[in-house]
Amino acid sequence: MCRRPLWLLALPLAALTCASAWGEHWSDGELSGRFKEIEKKLRAFDDCHRRDRAANRRILDLESKVRELRTTVKELQDDLKAANLSLVTLRKDLASLAGRAVAATPGTGTTPGTSQAAREPEGPLTEIVSERRRIEGNLVTVTGTVRNISKRPLTFVVVEATFLGAQGNTLKTESGYTSPRVIAAGAIASFKIVTRHDRRIRRHQLTVRAK
Repeated sequence: MCRRPLWLLALPLAALTCASAWGEHWSDGELSGRFKEIEKKLRAFDDCHRRDRAANRRILDLESKVRELRTTVKELQDDLKAANLSLVTLRKDLASLAGRAVAATPGTGTTPGTSQAAREPEGPLTEIVSERRRIEGNLVTVTGTVRNISKRPLTFVVVEATFLGAQGNTLKTESGYTSPRVIAAGAIASFKIVTRHDRRIRRHQLTVRAK
């Protein structure tokens, strides 16, 4: 880091104040040479100060990247925890399915109602809690949150945004994963979808896919 030499900046003023006294001992050429040395030192100081500012900007950029990496690591840790929870639930589901398969074997006393209940389709898995669309420069950003309303963890949850025109026609479709990608039962995750701005866009529709 360069420190500001205040005495150096005061030299030109001191030289001008004492020019009459110095004139008896220094020639015009010597006095001009002294001023050139001072100007050279001032330029060197300015260069050093500019390098310091550039170094500070690089340090701030590196600190910002470190914060982003820490956030990413935290999200990955949350995904891992949710994935482990999902594995435990899947193992229980597999054990339950194995038990149902044994119960469905002829001669085991399975009732028609039990078999029919096992074949009934699962209800909705997610619901959109909040959503917002905004324009940022030449980009359109859709953000919001999704809740897992099922009784099991959902893995690799994807939110798809369909952008529509004035007549309801589809202009384009973009998608993105939730954060975290694995959502525990009853939990809420956020999402962010970014696309290029199109003046024809009037509204959008969201669709959630999960496993």
